Amino acid sequence: MVDSLFETIKQDSRHSNITELLNKTITHISFSAFNTGYSVIADIDSLYSLQNYVMDLNEKDIENSGHFLEIIEDLLRLGK
Repeated sequence: MVDSLFETIKQDSRHSNITELLNKTITHISFSAFNTGYSVIADIDSLYSLQNYVMDLNEKDIENSGHFLEIIEDLLRLGK
């Protein structure tokens, strides 16, 4: 279901510069306390806040949090 929706979004001309960060089957919900929707990370401080949140999840051994942490750390390195 998610893959077909993602394909539809990629084909929609209203969307551009789409990058797939992670496509992996999961065994259970990774972020059960996460609210749906999205937030724009408009500045470096917001990205550091996200990093702290994901680091906490990673310490709790939450599935896939390590992958997200690597992505965030890559973004932080690019921003320097």
